[in-house]
Amino acid sequence: MILARGIRRARTVAMGLLVLGSLIVPAQGSTSAAVTSKISTTLSSCEPAPVPPSTTTTTTTTLAGSTGTGTSSTTTLAGSTGTGTSSTTTLAGSTGTGTSSTTTPAGSTGTGTSSTTTTVASPTTTSNSSTTSTTLPVIPPTPAYDLVTSAGDVQTFGGAGFFGSRVSQSAPTRVLGGASTADGLGYWIFSTTGDVFPYGDAFSYGSPRLAFGNRPRRIRAFSATPDAQGYWTVTPTGGVFNYGDAAFCGSATGVSPHRPIAAITPTPDGGGYWLVTTGGVVIPFGDATDLHGTWTYRSKSPIVAIQATPDGGGYWLCNARGAIFNFGDARFLGSTEHRRLTQPVVGFVATKDGNGYWLTTGTGRIYLFGDAGFHGSDLRNPPKSPTKVVGMFPTIATTTTSYVPLPHQSFGYDISNFQCKRPGSSKLQSKVPASSAISILEVAGWLDSATNPCLADAAAWATHAAGPNGASYQLYLFLNAPGTNVEATRLYATGPRGSCGLLTGNARLECIAYNYGFNGAHQAVLYANQQGVHAVTWWVDIENKTLSRSNFSNFGENEFWSGSTRLNAATVQGAIDALRAAGIEVGIYSSSLQFSKIVGHYVPRASGPLPLWIAGAPWTGPPYPDRTLPSPTTLASWCAGTAIYRGTTRVDAFAGGVPWILQETPGATNAPFGLDPDYTC
Repeated sequence: MILARGIRRARTVAMGLLVLGSLIVPAQGSTSAAVTSKISTTLSSCEPAPVPPSTTTTTTTTLAGSTGTGTSSTTTLAGSTGTGTSSTTTLAGSTGTGTSSTTTPAGSTGTGTSSTTTTVASPTTTSNSSTTSTTLPVIPPTPAYDLVTSAGDVQTFGGAGFFGSRVSQSAPTRVLGGASTADGLGYWIFSTTGDVFPYGDAFSYGSPRLAFGNRPRRIRAFSATPDAQGYWTVTPTGGVFNYGDAAFCGSATGVSPHRPIAAITPTPDGGGYWLVTTGGVVIPFGDATDLHGTWTYRSKSPIVAIQATPDGGGYWLCNARGAIFNFGDARFLGSTEHRRLTQPVVGFVATKDGNGYWLTTGTGRIYLFGDAGFHGSDLRNPPKSPTKVVGMFPTIATTTTSYVPLPHQSFGYDISNFQCKRPGSSKLQSKVPASSAISILEVAGWLDSATNPCLADAAAWATHAAGPNGASYQLYLFLNAPGTNVEATRLYATGPRGSCGLLTGNARLECIAYNYGFNGAHQAVLYANQQGVHAVTWWVDIENKTLSRSNFSNFGENEFWSGSTRLNAATVQGAIDALRAAGIEVGIYSSSLQFSKIVGHYVPRASGPLPLWIAGAPWTGPPYPDRTLPSPTTLASWCAGTAIYRGTTRVDAFAGGVPWILQETPGATNAPFGLDPDYTC
C-alpha cells in the first residue's frame, strides 16, 4: 500500500466585597508593609467560550469484553454546519459506562443534541480456533517537563517530545510561557502580545491578537483547561479571554487589584479559576472558593505563580524568591527563599498527585521538593543573555520503541490486491520478496467491495517469508466514506445506529456514516475468516486527503472521503468498534498531515492509545536489495513520535497514538519489488 500518490472580549462583572486578611503560613515569608485588597465576585456560574466556528464531538465506546470507558474527540473545523451530535455505544459483553458531550461554539450553524446511549449485540462471526486476541498493558504516563525561554525556545526533559519553537522565526517574539496538551504530543506557546502558537497536536482556538484585528494585546497570564481542549489568557488588569472549552466565569477588569495579575489556575473541573496579583491578592471565579480567609501578603517579592491542588481543595502561591504559601489542602514541602539565587524564580509546577513540586529560575535551574523527580535542567547550559527562561510546564514522556510488542528494527513489506497475479486471481504474483520479517496484508480495498482475491495465498507467503525470527502477519482494511452506489446503500441501511432510512437530517447522516464503517469492517472480518486468514492486529487505512464536496465519497473523482470530518470520524469509529467487537487489536495507518484533514481532531480512545503505522517516513538507503537492509538510525525520532515532516511543523505521531510501524516513502526511487518497506519500532 502506498499512501495516496471563539473568541470573547474580556468583560467587566459586578464585584462584591470580600475581605482578604491574614492566614497562618510557613515562617519563610519575609515581612514588609502589608498589602490588603478587597475584591470578590458574585458570579457563580460560567459561560462556555465562543471559539472559532467548529463543532466538537466526543464519542465514547466501551468495547466487548472490556472494562472501563474510552473517549475520543473530533473537531470539525470552520465552515461546518448542522447539529453537533454526541453518542455513546456499549457493545454486548462489556462492562462500564460511557459519557459523551457535544459543544457547538458560536459562529457555527446548528445546535448540540443530547447524549445517546445505545446497546447493541456483538456481530456473530465465524472464527477459527487459532484466532486469539491480546490486551496490551496500559503503561502509566511518565512525568516530564519543558522549559520555555523568552525567545520562544522550548527545552524538553524527561523524555518529553519536541515539536517546534519560535527561535527560528524571523520575527522575534517575547514569550510568556507554554502549556502541554493532555497526551504530551503537543504544546502551546503564549506571547506577551497576545499570540498563541500551537505545535504538535495542539489546536489553535484563537488568540487575543486575532480578536483585536491582529493588533498586539498585552497578556500577563495564561492556563490550559484541565482537559487541554482550550485555554484562558489574562491581561495585566484582569481581563479574561477564553477559548476552546475554557469557560468564562468572570474577570477583574474595572476593579483595581492594586497590582497587575501574575497568574491564573483553573479548578479541576474547569468550572472556575483563581487569579492572583503580584501583590498576593487571590480572586476566585466560578466554582473556585476563597481559601485566603484573613491573610495579608507582606513580602516585597512579587508573586509569580499560583497552582491548584489536584482536588481543588487548596492552592500554592510562589514568589520570585521561591517562597511558597500554601492554602487549603496544599502541602508545604520546602522553598528556595533562604537560598542564594542568581536569577529569580519564574515558574512553579506541582506534581500530578500534589505531593511535590518543581521551581525553576531564569537561568533554567530546577529545584525539586516532595515526590517531584529530577529530569534535567539548564544549569550547565543556561540561555545566553538577554534571553532568560520564563516558564516551566508539566507534560508526559512521549512513547518509545520499547513499548512496541513486535520484533524491533525489523524490515518487511505490505501486500495488497495489486500484488495478485492478475485482477481477480487467487494467486499472488511471483515477484515478491523471499523474506519479510513483518508483513501486512490487505483484506479489502474498499469497505463495500474490492476484497483481496489472493488474500489466502498472500498469507501463505507471509508465513514462509517471516522465517523463524519474524512476526506473524498482520492485516489491514482500507477505509472510505460511504458512496451513493447500491452496495454502499445496502451496507449502511441498518446497523448499530438503527435503520438510517427512518431518520432525518444529521442523525440520518451520522447513522449512515457509522453503520457503513461498522458493517464494512464486520464484513471484512467474515471474509478473512472464510479465507482461513486470521491476525491479532488489524490496521485501518485512512488516506487521501482530497475530500468530496458532499456528505458522501466520490470514487470516480478519487475523493475517498466526504466533505465532513465529523461524518468521516463516525465511519472510522464504526470500523474500529466492529474490529474490537471481534476481539481484534486495532491500529491506524495514516500520516498526521492526512489524518487531521480527513477526520479533524478526532482521537479514538479505549483501553489505551492506538498503535500507529506511520506513512511518509524517510527512505533510509535507496536502493537496497532484499537481504542487505541497512540499520536506519535516522528513524529513531519517527518511532518516538517526535519527527517533523519536511516543510511543516507537524510531528509524525497523531491521534494520541503510539508509533509501532513506519512505512518508508521511496519518492522517485524505485522501491524493492515495487513495494514500500515497513520498519518496526
